[in-house]
Amino acid sequence: MRQSDFMADLQVVLKDKSDRSRSSHDIIAELRPTIANFGKRYNAVTKVLEIPPGPPVMATFVAEVYGPTEESRIKAARDLQEVIEQYDDFVDVDVSFRQARQRLVYSFNRAQGGVLGVPALHAIQTGYFVFNDVSMYATADVTHAEDVPIMLSVSQTVRSGEQPLKGQKVMSFESGTVDIDRLFNKPEFKESQPLFRKNLKPVVYVFSELTGEEEAPVYGILKIQDQIQHKVQTADVPWDTREPTIKWDGEWFITYEVFRDLGAAFAAVLVLIYIFVLGWFRSYTIPLLIMAPIPISLLGIVPGHFLTGTYFTATSMIGFIAGAGIIVRNSIILVDFIELRLSHGADVKWACIEAGVVRYRPMILTASAVIVGTAVILFDPIFSGLAVSLMFGSAVATVLSRVLVPALYYWFIGESRAKELQEADQ
Repeated sequence: MRQSDFMADLQVVLKDKSDRSRSSHDIIAELRPTIANFGKRYNAVTKVLEIPPGPPVMATFVAEVYGPTEESRIKAARDLQEVIEQYDDFVDVDVSFRQARQRLVYSFNRAQGGVLGVPALHAIQTGYFVFNDVSMYATADVTHAEDVPIMLSVSQTVRSGEQPLKGQKVMSFESGTVDIDRLFNKPEFKESQPLFRKNLKPVVYVFSELTGEEEAPVYGILKIQDQIQHKVQTADVPWDTREPTIKWDGEWFITYEVFRDLGAAFAAVLVLIYIFVLGWFRSYTIPLLIMAPIPISLLGIVPGHFLTGTYFTATSMIGFIAGAGIIVRNSIILVDFIELRLSHGADVKWACIEAGVVRYRPMILTASAVIVGTAVILFDPIFSGLAVSLMFGSAVATVLSRVLVPALYYWFIGESRAKELQEADQ
């Protein structure tokens, strides 16, 4: 989207974070209004992006508008644009259906070309050389990282002059050479309208960035959802476009897909853990007791994100799933110790108490290793959520599962399980 000669990227490199008191995000939030006023003053479209920019999307907030006709799509997009412009959280608002830059068009005069014996292709190729740079060859200089091209071009003053084709000649089948300006009609300024298609369907886009306290696109979408008068969806591209339909894309769609797939993977993991534990202990109830502490890790994950000021991202979800394996391991060593003591004839109550005392040290060592190992990525801008989930989730789950698992075992299956183990030994 930034490949034309009238588009430009300006990268601002800040001092190292140890040499300044404000974060890069605060500096950007302060500069954004100034840059937006610059764009309004000079009728330019400005967008402020941070590095790392995040997932590969055209903007943080992207709305795809489908409909039966171009007019209906543009009308629905303008309605959406009016809604989001009411909120200060939506900045750098842009649309895909704005008029492109005017172009000076030279049309070939076919009648004149036929009289003078000049094919249209010859005249057009000559015009192409006038208005474009042509690479002749490249020099292989060892002092440069890449080859340096030798470009052939007409002077810029000639290109932008009133008669850029004057003096240029082209071969003719009838009279040797012909002045090329005799073969083109009077140039005209013409506007072009960019057209976009996605999945073989015509579409127009509405773009925006979000700022403020709630910068995740989901919060902005929830804020404007009730004010949109058109059909809205997230998951799939609409097949029925007989009426205007708005599909959310951008970071929210990627977030939706990631959490949906991770949720399905987590459900599959829970089923596999249940099957493995069922095969080892040969009990339908014990796997449920062992997996019971998994949700307890949320008591550490949620406050951990709040205390560290970290957003719950896809990496946080990955940390939650990875932490489930550590929590299940702690539960297994507790239950395994309890059943070992019961098989030796110990009392159920004291077996449960002893498990929490004896097995607490390896549980603490495991949690400590996880916390120390993930602390190195705690301040990483992308993987900080993974570190917070593993550190706080493992710490809280380790402390609480020490009491929860033996207590659940004693209350629900203690006596009956002790009898089963004694009968199996006999």
